[in-house]
Amino acid sequence: MACCGDASGWAKVGFICIFLAFGLQSAAFLTNYWMVYNTVKDLFDIRVGLLWYTNCTSACATSTTPSSYHSLFFTLAKILEGVTIGLFFIIVVIYAFYVLADRSRTRATAKSIIILLVTSELFPIGGIVLWILQIDFPYFLAWSAGMSMIATGLAFFSMLCLIPDLKEYPYYNKMAILPVDNNFDDMQYRKYDTKKNTYVDQDKLDREPKRKPHLKDPYSMKDSFMDDEIDRKALMVTPSRPPRYDFLKQNLYPLSTKF
Repeated sequence: MACCGDASGWAKVGFICIFLAFGLQSAAFLTNYWMVYNTVKDLFDIRVGLLWYTNCTSACATSTTPSSYHSLFFTLAKILEGVTIGLFFIIVVIYAFYVLADRSRTRATAKSIIILLVTSELFPIGGIVLWILQIDFPYFLAWSAGMSMIATGLAFFSMLCLIPDLKEYPYYNKMAILPVDNNFDDMQYRKYDTKKNTYVDQDKLDREPKRKPHLKDPYSMKDSFMDDEIDRKALMVTPSRPPRYDFLKQNLYPLSTKF
């Protein structure tokens, strides 16, 4: 997938899935078809949701859910489904930065999204289970709870889409400042080695790990090529004046031959 930056195709599919999951979970929370009570001749037509209650037995009237339905499991299911919406919204924002912003696309961000997705999936599952346990005859489960189940499945698939990124995507430090040479393209010359966690040259002549020093090889104790270059230049420097014994030899020896 060439659109939306350099993120992998799986990451983009995962972002679409979690965005749809957020929309479905919000719609499920706001609709009033969590449980219904219908008869064949529509003598009773009651729809109960987490927030709203509709009675179409004689004339349809919508109001907030009566307190007679607010059992312990009802309240817990409502809280868990509401927390799920908040977690999905946070994940959508972080996932959007991961896909669209290069500097936010790191391995730590991917791991954080996976952890949040796994945590957020536990809340709707628990809410649906509690909701089913509190349903009494003649009510039965309706499609609003089914939308929440579908949203949970999309969130789980979105989590699976990030697993290939942890293994295959070439993460690197976007904040690092690389040396620039005007004579050639630096990004083509250097490549990122995921195993060494650093930039290496293609010809493998630069940024190689230093060999371990050995006691029998004093030359290997040198820190770098620059230290060797400084040592060689120091050997090439000639003294400003001859040593003391050369000065005595040149001035006293001729006098000794006269006597």
